[in-house]
Amino acid sequence: MIGLVRPLNHDSDCQKQVTLINEHHQLMILRCEGEENSKSSLEEMIQLLVPEEELIVATVEVFGDSNEEIKQNLKLLHDRNIYITCLSD
Repeated sequence: MIGLVRPLNHDSDCQKQVTLINEHHQLMILRCEGEENSKSSLEEMIQLLVPEEELIVATVEVFGDSNEEIKQNLKLLHDRNIYITCLSD
């Protein structure tokens, strides 16, 4: 199981997400950061995941800044057979 956090407008230091995930699981947290929450850094992280890995997120917002970007990244995860557990939304 892997937890993913990303700076968001309402959680710029990712602490709310880390706290929520850690309330439910003790796991390694991957933190995607870069210039403007670089889309490429998230895509690169997705490529590093092992098929059938479980990815834990606090919110689906970590997958993109727009509905289209979220949809594209969820498709990447689906295509790589990565399981997603979202703790809110």
